[in-house]
Amino acid sequence: MKIKHTPEDIINSLEGIGRAEPSPYFYTRLQAKIAKEDNGFVISYLKLLMKPSYSIAVALLFILINGYFLMTNVVQENTFDENTPNIAAEYVQQNLNPYENLTETP
Repeated sequence: MKIKHTPEDIINSLEGIGRAEPSPYFYTRLQAKIAKEDNGFVISYLKLLMKPSYSIAVALLFILINGYFLMTNVVQENTFDENTPNIAAEYVQQNLNPYENLTETP
């Protein structure tokens, strides 16, 4: 195999290279595309969601809804129908320890 280019030829080939220039009106077209994308519905909706005031309001709404459901569950009492036997009512009110040994050894 015969080498066509020597290392000196390759290094010297970079001497005439200049800075790359964009085509004319590149930045104008780029700014127009960015402005066009900003007008979309999805982009405007996402901008609304990213505002801190909106995010805090949504978080407070969820906290209020959660507090409401917690308070309504606390207020409700254990009510039993008249048909429920007394043994079932007593069983529900007992505080049973699952680790307590209920069997007595002789």
